[in-house]
Amino acid sequence: MTKNIYKVLVIVIAVGSVLSGCVEQKKDSVNYFGGTGDIQYCERVNGRNVLYDDENIYITFKHEALLRLDKNNELNVNCMIATCLHDTQECKAAVNAGEYFIFNNKLYRFYNESSISQSSIIYSGFIKDCQNNDIVFDNPVPEEMDEGKKIDDSTEIYYVRVINEDYLKVEGHRHAYILDKNFEVICMYDDVGKFPWGTLYEDKYYYINDLYQLVNVNIKTGESEVIELENNCFLGGAYKDYIFYSDEFEDLYRYSLKDKEKCKISEKVAFFSIYDGYIYAEGGQNKNKRIMDINGNLIKDYTEYTNMVCSDSFIKIRDMIYCTYENGIAMMKEDGSDYKEIVWEQGGV
Repeated sequence: MTKNIYKVLVIVIAVGSVLSGCVEQKKDSVNYFGGTGDIQYCERVNGRNVLYDDENIYITFKHEALLRLDKNNELNVNCMIATCLHDTQECKAAVNAGEYFIFNNKLYRFYNESSISQSSIIYSGFIKDCQNNDIVFDNPVPEEMDEGKKIDDSTEIYYVRVINEDYLKVEGHRHAYILDKNFEVICMYDDVGKFPWGTLYEDKYYYINDLYQLVNVNIKTGESEVIELENNCFLGGAYKDYIFYSDEFEDLYRYSLKDKEKCKISEKVAFFSIYDGYIYAEGGQNKNKRIMDINGNLIKDYTEYTNMVCSDSFIKIRDMIYCTYENGIAMMKEDGSDYKEIVWEQGGV
């Protein structure tokens, strides 16, 4: 999903993983959402993140509110006040309150505040510590950015991505910062692409820029390098020592970070996610959907799962894969078995 689509269809799940899969980062205090057990975090390849605990998954559905999917697969708004409109920062089901994530065992939230300047609406982004409500980062426009790019940039935050226990990425309209565990800027880049995907390998952070090129930036020196691949990168993913990307012709490639070699492993792949060695792919004229291994071998065709859509926005929690669709949540096990749909009954609390 692009940045514009992300503002319409949202889902909160997180994965604090450098490459793929789910690294369980836990909150070190009382469960903020009133659930049971530590809050954990999962990230999607594209789109917003998701939180979960021992019994619940916290999912934002369209513009409604933050929903709670419990262990009995029942969906409810994560708010017990029947008259609440879920539109203030005090309500823990408020979608406009921003996106939650866990970094170094603490729960944070990023959000954007609006103001009017010369008849234009300006958005300013902030990251807040949920435990003490302190602002830990305010996303300034980089001073070193080219003046021509500064004019088109803003302090609004589009995405936050937990890279690992030491690093965090904050992405805006034109710029992205890599922050350390103290929320200090260690490097930046100003050729942000359409999708928030990225991965750290050794000291280099890889991402797809606004020219659909695979680029790495050395987080210690700030130096950037374009990886010559002879084709454009549309969407990216990573697993172990490999980067996977689809191009403008919907061909899927695997690039070795060790050997610096690429090979084509599949066709008709416009969108995909990778979790634990499974590639969930979607593409072609008929929008065929399938699960493959990292060599492109077919494991299962799941085209019949009508509402298992937007494979680049899948969420993996434990052994289940989740996604949102028009009327609710669809899910299946990571091997494609045990498909289910849960309909969201609008208006309930």
